[in-house]
Amino acid sequence: MNPESLNHQYQNSNNLDARISLHERFSTNPYDWFLWVFDHLEIQPTARILEVGCGTGRLWVENRDRIPTEWEISLMDFSPGMTGQARQNTAPLIPDITFSVGNAMTLPFQAETFDAIIANHMLYHVPDREKALQEFYRCLKPKGRLYAATNGKDHMGELWELLCYFYPDTVWNSASAPFELENGKEQIKKVFRDVRILHYEDGLEITDADPLVNYIRSLSTMYGKEIYKESLSKMREEISEVINDKGAFFIRKSVGMFTASKG
Repeated sequence: MNPESLNHQYQNSNNLDARISLHERFSTNPYDWFLWVFDHLEIQPTARILEVGCGTGRLWVENRDRIPTEWEISLMDFSPGMTGQARQNTAPLIPDITFSVGNAMTLPFQAETFDAIIANHMLYHVPDREKALQEFYRCLKPKGRLYAATNGKDHMGELWELLCYFYPDTVWNSASAPFELENGKEQIKKVFRDVRILHYEDGLEITDADPLVNYIRSLSTMYGKEIYKESLSKMREEISEVINDKGAFFIRKSVGMFTASKG
């Protein structure tokens, strides 16, 4: 995604909310993604933590009752709109949380500041990932850890097949292709040590066409191509027919998280 499309896509939380809503309603794994991510954070009771690309702050809202009181949490996003939404969502719930607008490739923090850095589904948006990873390394303490979540190449495969059917002349590769479960480890290994991968098992069983149509509509600016109302109407009919015939529109998911150490 080019910077202009990225800025348009995430100028506020509307597009992201449409996508999160689909997963919340129809995921086959009853255990929430944000709870799963938090489960795998190996962080001491006293620590400084940075989330880069924090979005709306959902990781912290969903785990607000599990956060140690001695954690110092900083949330950063490149989008002022997202940062503002994160502040609105988390500040009333989590005392002393701090916020900033910044770029992952030039983090506005001193070296060896954080015990952990979290990058949840955002590194595939970064033009120079090695530079961003080097910044993460610089800002982590000697024994600090990185947690970087992303998708696999088969993630939402049935969705891309549907889009290719209606727009055969457009490349609808997953937005996470530059940094996926299949290629992310080698990228992280250039900078970090002890790189591991954790898999989150999940899928979608969609029983209502409208949320999936809203998800598709939210992708419009991501690919620099308008998804027309006529196409959306036809997609809604196609999805509804599948739901009526099979009981649900099934979509596979491939999701996970890399962990890596500085020391």
